[in-house]
Amino acid sequence: LYDALQRSEAQWRSLVTGVPDIISLINEQGVIEFVNHLVPYDADNTRVLGKPASTFMSPAAAAIWAAAFAEVLDQAEAREIEIEVTPPGLPSSFYLVRLAPISVGGRIRKVISISTDITERRNAEAQRSWLEAQLRQQQRLESIGTLASGVAHEINNPVQGIMNYAELIDERANDPVLVREFAAEISSESQRVATIVRHLLAFSRQEFEQQLETTEVARMVDTTLSLIRAVLRRDQIQLDIALPATLPHIHCRVQQIQQIVMNLITNARDAMNEVHGEGLASNAGDAKRIVLSGASFEREGKLWVRISVEDRGGGIPDAIRGRIFDPFFTTKRKDKGTGLGLAVSHGIAAEHGGALWVESVAGVGATFHLDLPAA
Repeated sequence: LYDALQRSEAQWRSLVTGVPDIISLINEQGVIEFVNHLVPYDADNTRVLGKPASTFMSPAAAAIWAAAFAEVLDQAEAREIEIEVTPPGLPSSFYLVRLAPISVGGRIRKVISISTDITERRNAEAQRSWLEAQLRQQQRLESIGTLASGVAHEINNPVQGIMNYAELIDERANDPVLVREFAAEISSESQRVATIVRHLLAFSRQEFEQQLETTEVARMVDTTLSLIRAVLRRDQIQLDIALPATLPHIHCRVQQIQQIVMNLITNARDAMNEVHGEGLASNAGDAKRIVLSGASFEREGKLWVRISVEDRGGGIPDAIRGRIFDPFFTTKRKDKGTGLGLAVSHGIAAEHGGALWVESVAGVGATFHLDLPAA
């Protein structure tokens, strides 16, 4: 019996010691009674015995650990958490920790902890998030380049008006009624310029500056259109807006959703210019028109908002429809786009719990739909 027990213990220790995960046995007070190894830290595992497990965690991780540990003891159910481990004098690491109760005589006496090092995965995720943010910022700056000439024209008109009113005030300085009237016009035109500049600055902000907020769809779209209307007018493209006042609000990063709307309208403009020519071609007639509409609908008992952008730019060939959301895929000339717009927009929609999809009739036009959960 003793030999069999020794063989069983040797087999158990070999199994537990050989696994790459850190396996710990923790008593009801949260004190470590056993640990198989501390291989990532090249430390003697006896150094942690008799100490609370939370000693080796960051304050935020210790709070998460305490809550999960209490639930395992109270509810006798396994829990899984991600925490940051910060041993004194050693670099911090991230672990996926699975906690499971051990019942002795019908009572939870101990908890077994199996910890898997996920530091590399977390670092890779952080790096990927940073790269995605850089791609989105690059795409946003590309859109700003498209808007630059139109915005310059949009600003030039009120600035010219301000200069004219200033000259009139100088000539009629002795007429207080006219001076007040012209001063009011100067104030109005100045506010118009400030609004355009404010919208442009907001659109160009970095990702980390953007916060989730609840917003009205019509107001958000109108802010976006204030930047691109001048570009559409220059190409003699008519923009029809159909956003019902009853549309539910959405909870989102406003600048990111504005970026999607900007991308879709810009793509519709490029498609129509390619088919009908820049400016209004003689045979274009009523074809150079973009329709931006909104609607609400229910799916699986949940309320959604749909923003649609429709154009008559010839549609998307069936052969490439499956690739239009791929990064760097584009049918435009090199000086017209990088192929990031739809890929970035698709990613933003997914991060908001929504979807970006397309309906297209080859030779006619395309309609892109942005579906977002209502606030």
